[in-house]
Amino acid sequence: MLILAFLLKERARIDWPMTRMIEFNKLTLNFIEMSAELTELFGELQESRNRLHHMAYNDSLTGVKNRSYFMNVLRERADTASAEKPHALLYMDLNGFKGINDTFGHNAGDAVLKTVADRLAGICGETGELARIGGDEFVVLLPESSKELAARMAHSIIERIGMPIEFNGHSLQVGVSIGISLYLIDSHSVEEFMQHGDMAMYASKKTKAVKRSHFTFYDTISQEEVEVE
Repeated sequence: MLILAFLLKERARIDWPMTRMIEFNKLTLNFIEMSAELTELFGELQESRNRLHHMAYNDSLTGVKNRSYFMNVLRERADTASAEKPHALLYMDLNGFKGINDTFGHNAGDAVLKTVADRLAGICGETGELARIGGDEFVVLLPESSKELAARMAHSIIERIGMPIEFNGHSLQVGVSIGISLYLIDSHSVEEFMQHGDMAMYASKKTKAVKRSHFTFYDTISQEEVEVE
């Protein structure tokens, strides 16, 4: 734009022949059109970049963050935990999901996953980091939390996820098994943090014959259960 202003100023100072004036006007219009096209192209490139970023770090079905994003967050926040304020990981797996898929089809299964993701996002709000890490597995990170806060969050999740989901005139219902691990209390690396949450989740699944939903802390699992896993 500074170049254009300079050219216009020079034009006013010089007595141009008519043919040169016409050529100058054409060049000026071409410059303006080119600037507009470049601005539009830059906007399109920025939109493409945003879409690629979204695809790289968001689950395509539910729209929540994916495993890759979640693992990056765990590594970035590892240094902010302490024994007094540990990070809490809630590792979740749905109960009854396969039966819905088999009975009502994958569209019903997709509807359940989307609803579960929306409900989890509503519960977590800005408190925790939510991600779908595969199949019917979700995780929530509660930074600088406590055992009590993690238990409270687990209770809220169990209550909300257990509510019926309407699909094509059918009332569908799933439960959830939750495993909870605490970073810098029972886990001391990101990999161990995830592994312990997964193991605690499987311990919760063993109770589903009695309870449709349940949560278990890793530090309550017996050594025999740990060795079996």
